[in-house]
Amino acid sequence: MRYLSAILFLGAGGFVLWFNATHTSRVLLFPFLERILPTLEADVVAQGQLTGILFLVVGGVLLGWNTIQHLRERRPPSLPRGG
Repeated sequence: MRYLSAILFLGAGGFVLWFNATHTSRVLLFPFLERILPTLEADVVAQGQLTGILFLVVGGVLLGWNTIQHLRERRPPSLPRGG
């Protein structure tokens, strides 16, 4: 369950980029991107690309963070007892 959110974000980013590349009459967008970056107001295709990239970046950050947490929680292997 640790990696579920990262996988969902990476999958959503891949789907958005795939959908926007294959469908010419529709574009999936994250709402209000034109208010954050006014230069994108007229460019719907760039908004769609940025939407996919944002999902991929968030998914990558979550994946990296979860991997670091997973590695920190691992216990070092115990040494065999000699006697």
